[in-house]
This record gives sequence, C-alpha cells and structure tokens, in this order.
Amino acid sequence: MKATITAGALVVLLAGATAISAQQAPASKDSDTKPAAASTAAEGKAAPAPQAAASLIDMDLGALTEVRVTSATKSEVSLQLAPNIVRVFTSQDIAAHSMRTVQDILERVPGVDIQQYRGGHQLMWDRGVQSRYNNKTILLVDGMPLRDGYYGNWTLDNMLPVESIDRVEVLNGPGSVLYGANGLSGVISITTKRAGKAFSLDSGSYGSTRANAQYNYKGLFANVSASRSDGFSPDYNVDGLQRAHNQESQSATGLVSYHTDNLNVMGSFTDYTYPYRYRESNSEYIYRRQPFFGTASYKVDLGGSRSLNVRGYYDHYDFSIDKTKFKSVTTTDLSKVSTEYLPTEMWGTDADFSSMFGKHEIVTGLSYSADRSRNSYAHITFNKVAVDTIEPLLTTKPYRQTVGVFANDVWHLSKQVLLTAGARYDAISDFDNQFSWRAGLTAMPGEHWYGKALYGTSYRIPVYREYIAVGNDNPYLRPETIGTFEGQVGYVQKHMDLNATFFYNRYKDFIQELWPVTMTNPDGTTRVINDETSFNGDTRQTAGVEVFGRFKPAKGLDIIAGYSRKLKHTETLGTEMLANMVLLHPERVSANEQEIKYLSDSTVSFSATYLFLQRVRVGVSGNYYGGRAVTQWYQADVAKKDPSNADGFMMTSIFGDVTIYKGLAVRWKVDNALDVRAFSPAYGSYGGPEQYDLQWPGRSAWLGLACKF
Repeated sequence: MKATITAGALVVLLAGATAISAQQAPASKDSDTKPAAASTAAEGKAAPAPQAAASLIDMDLGALTEVRVTSATKSEVSLQLAPNIVRVFTSQDIAAHSMRTVQDILERVPGVDIQQYRGGHQLMWDRGVQSRYNNKTILLVDGMPLRDGYYGNWTLDNMLPVESIDRVEVLNGPGSVLYGANGLSGVISITTKRAGKAFSLDSGSYGSTRANAQYNYKGLFANVSASRSDGFSPDYNVDGLQRAHNQESQSATGLVSYHTDNLNVMGSFTDYTYPYRYRESNSEYIYRRQPFFGTASYKVDLGGSRSLNVRGYYDHYDFSIDKTKFKSVTTTDLSKVSTEYLPTEMWGTDADFSSMFGKHEIVTGLSYSADRSRNSYAHITFNKVAVDTIEPLLTTKPYRQTVGVFANDVWHLSKQVLLTAGARYDAISDFDNQFSWRAGLTAMPGEHWYGKALYGTSYRIPVYREYIAVGNDNPYLRPETIGTFEGQVGYVQKHMDLNATFFYNRYKDFIQELWPVTMTNPDGTTRVINDETSFNGDTRQTAGVEVFGRFKPAKGLDIIAGYSRKLKHTETLGTEMLANMVLLHPERVSANEQEIKYLSDSTVSFSATYLFLQRVRVGVSGNYYGGRAVTQWYQADVAKKDPSNADGFMMTSIFGDVTIYKGLAVRWKVDNALDVRAFSPAYGSYGGPEQYDLQWPGRSAWLGLACKF
C-alpha cells in the first residue's frame, strides 16, 4: 500500500512539473535539434565553483538540452544520445540540493538501493546486484579507479568530501568495454574541481563538525577538508542486546591538482578512521583507511579530428582494523586484542586514440593495470594466553596484472541517430581472460523525444578477501559476468528531461558467501574451514523499470525525482559448489531458483530546492524504500525481535541557506526530519539474517557558514 501511495505521489509531482514547464517555457526548436556545445568541464577549461544561494538565480533554465557526458563513450556526446543510461550531477546540483556525501548523490539515482552495513559503511546495490562491499560498481576519480585492494571496497560517506567534486556521472549498466574489470553493474565517474576560492564550517548533531577550504591560482587548485563525529549509536547491537560502543569517526583529506589545456595532474591523501558500527556486544572494531593516490593525463591534438590521451595512476592504500573482543557481552575482561594490516598498491596506465572517419567517431585504447598486497597480516597482542604473535591473512602475496585492448565506434547515421558498437579483450594473470562487448542504438526522432536500445556485457574478478584469504580461500573461484539489456524512452525540452527505462540483467557465476564447515580441495583432500567463504553461484536475474526526471520550471526552482520498481529478482545457486562443501546450516540453502532477499521492491527519491528574494533558499528531499523480503530464519538468533523492521520506510530531509552579504551564507540541514526509525536487514552469510537489523541514524541537524571569495 505504501509503495502505491508513494509512486502515485511521484507521478503527480512529475506531471505537475511537466505542466509548469510546458506553460512557462516553450522549447526552442533550434536548441533542441542542433548538436549542443561542449560544457566547460568537457572542454578541459576551469569549471565554475559551486553556486552559493545568491548566484542560484542565474542558473540557466535551458541547460537540460545541452548536457554532454564522456563516461559513456570516452568522447563527448549529448546525454540523450549517450549509449548508456547516465545520470549527471554537477557541483551546482550538490550545493543547491545540500548533498553532503557521495551517498546523498547516489540516493537520487533510480535503481540504486542504499543499505546500512555492519562494517560501518553503507552498501550500494545497483539494479539488484548485491555484495557485502561496494566492489561491483567501479568508482573513478579523474579517470582513476579508487578502492582498497583487499575487499575492493570504497565508502559512501566522508571518505571523499563532496566539496572537492565538480561533476559526477553515474552510469547504470555494464561498463567493462571502456573500463575493464569491476565495472560489473555500473560506473561512477567523479571529476574533481579545478577552480574555486571558498571556506565552510559546519557543526551538528552527535558532536559533529566539518571544515573545508579551497583555493586556486593559475591552474593550481587545492582543497583541504576535516571532519569528526561522536557518531550515531543504534539502540541494539546485531545480537539484539544493548551495549554502548565507541562510534567516533574522523577524517582529513587534502587534494592538490594542476591543469593546463592539455595536462591534468591530481594527487590526494586521506586519513579516515571510523567504527565497525553494528557489532556483537562482546567486540569493538575500529577501521582506518589511508589512501594516497595520484593521476596524470596528457592530451595530444594530432590534427584532423584526431587526438591521443595518455593517463597514468598510482594508489598506495594503507588499511588497518583494530579488533578488541571481550569474554562476554557484560564484562570488559579481554579475550583477544589484535590489529589486521591490509595494505595494497594499485597502478596502471592507459592510452586512448580518438579519430573521426566520415561519420564514424572511433575510440581505441590499450591499458595496463597491476595490483598487489604489500604484506597482509594480523598482529595479535593478546589472545588469552598467547601474546604478540603474527599471523598471515593471505595464502600468497598476490601480484596481479591485466592487459586490455578495446575499440568503440559511434556511427552518426544522422544528427539524430547514433549506432554504437564496442568490444574489449582483457588478459588477466590470475584468472581466465575476459571478452566484453556492447551494442546500442540511440535516437532523437523529433524535437523532444529520444529513445535508446542497448545491450552490453561486463565482468568482475574476485578480490583478495574472496579467493586467497587464509583459512577460507577458494581455489575454485572465477570471475563473475553479467549481460544487460536496456531500453529507454524520454522527453526533453529546455526546462525538463523525463525518461523511463526498462532493464533486464542475467548475472552468471555471481559471487556469494556461505559458511562451510569443510571443503573438498581440487586434489581430493578435505580441509576444515568453519568461516565465511566466497563461491560462485549459478545465475541471478533481475528486471525492473526506472523513471527519472530533472525539472527547472521557473528561475530558482530545481527538482530531481526518481522511481524504480523491481519486476523480477531471482537467483539460482546451483549444485556445483554445494557439492564440494559441508555447510553449517544446509537446511537454509537451496540450489533451486528463489527470490533474492533484502532488496527493496521499489524505491522513490525526490529533491526540490527553491531560491526566493534572491537571498533565501529552501529545499526538501526524501527517499522511500519498499519492503524487503527476508528468510524464515529472520531474527532467529537475537534477544530483541521485530519483524516490522523489514517493512518499507520513508525518510525526509529539509535544508536551506540564507545569503548574509555577497558570498557569505548561513546554511542548515535536518536529516531524517521526522525521526523515523528505519532499519536494513543484516546482510551477509552466517550471522546475517539471524541477527538483529541495522538501524539508520535518527534525526540530525547541521548549521554552518559558507564563504565564497
């Protein structure tokens, strides 16, 4: 019932905005049919700094017909003709809609399901593609993949300050043809800022503070950010018991970049400490991530519509976990104290050659990437009687390499019709080589209507934790692959862009974790595991519809709205790996087709902001998550039980800012304004559905100053 009501409200919102747009702003035929001019970001020029409240009145109402993207083809193409489903968010959007984290941005994307995860971060599930970590959608920062090498994870919260972001392109669907491994379910391409002179300071609930400063001078740009928080504490731990934990987090980030017409160089360092928020009552875990990464690219104009773009990158990722376990849930007597060190390195280079041959826009490329563990081990300082011991965490010290070659052709059949075809071959050192391909037809048959029909494949290789972790390594593990069909129809004019998308995923060899007691090795021997272990299931199938709209019906008013509905989400584990395992709970695992658990059946998102009196901006945003299917063992092992936690919920935020004088503004935001008690069912293998749900933070408020120079 809730889903029906919320979806109906969204339709009313979209229809109302469309009507306002049609009445107040008739489209220009010329601007709708001519190829749009390249944006400042795409041209490589300095992009404008985020808009403060006073400058939002100057936002161009006609911008929606001129948005161009590069993530879909590695060359400029209009958003409506791009051969992928792409959502674009600029620094202006981030400021106007008070998006304070990457999570806030992704919550505006239909098909994205955000869940709380016990490790202290949030999970992003894209079109039903699940994982315990955010490692099935590739995150690119200025073209460089950013993730830790052990889990393949990246976080959605304060790891990357949004104040440093100029533009985000979220590509739903397979991305391996252009970007190789790990673009399984999509690509998030972030472009950092190149200009801006500003300072901001915020303070809020849970003892939270955040400061950011940025400055640019003759192509040189610097951004520094720092934040800390006492943290939100859930009412119950995952065992359903109450015990206070240290929830403090703190982050510091520095970013420096240099840009000319052809050269882009960027380097960044982050020191981020945060808690394992949802733990059993008898343990405390603290994570610390310290990535240092840099990338440099150089573009050579070869003349005759030909160019060569070369990029190199390096990521030095220090990562550690402090673990403290107590003898019971009521005592502070220690059982074990240890620190796990999981440092990794990743580096690579790629070269893309672009050229025009008649009506063909061709991009070919060659890439090399490598990653390794620098020495993963656990330093145990206390374990009942044993003191100060070292235990390896990986069966080998991996050094992996991938060499890839790709070609992508965008054939301009006319100004309004594009035919795209692309293919990629990757030679992988530790796994079977992979071939990916895609094809798509995009068209604007009239002044306002556009359509897309796309098919593509993608893959992801296992991360260290999945196949070479000591004690639960899996020699059978292989890459997972996906094939996706997408069809979209949309309507665009100067003040609005509204589209509906249908997708179907067939996801093979999907990687999932179970809890085997023993496993049979390839040589026929049997070993004891008794821990979470990754294995390949057979097939997952997900299908659904997505509706997305951007509206600027009047000067100062900006609306973003989205809706998604899952029509099918099933999985078949198969018998291949089950035959090699003796499971702890075999009655809870089926080889036959069944519904995928923990996914919201529908999601709704909206955000509206309005500037009036040239100084005051107010806004409201919200997200609805439909009910989640759970197993019959849901909350089976906890003292506190509440099955309604898996029901749908709606969370809303209100925000705004007031310009005091020129570039000085007071800004505020209240998240979860109605203080809704919302939960995500515990996700994982053993100790997952049986545990208590993970509570979303309650109401929190922010107040601060922002100054642009």
